[in-house]
Amino acid sequence: MRKVAEAIKNADSVIALTGAGISTESGIPDFRSKGGLWSRYEIEEYGYIHNLLENPGRVWKMFADMIFILFYTIFLPLNNLRSQK
Repeated sequence: MRKVAEAIKNADSVIALTGAGISTESGIPDFRSKGGLWSRYEIEEYGYIHNLLENPGRVWKMFADMIFILFYTIFLPLNNLRSQK
């Protein structure tokens, strides 16, 4: 554990892969909570591969929404933190 801690301490950047619980506590919207992606899109219409094959434009619109959410809630704030170093 000490070697891992030292490697993290000396790294220029670190990525942590976690479960959904950590994201909601950090203010990152999840899929199922009120206001989450599935409150705007019906999972039965968008959540299966056959929906993508039947109506790709509609599903890509949902993907664009997801990318927008990720950019403004994760990547942009992280980039702002990096520029403050």
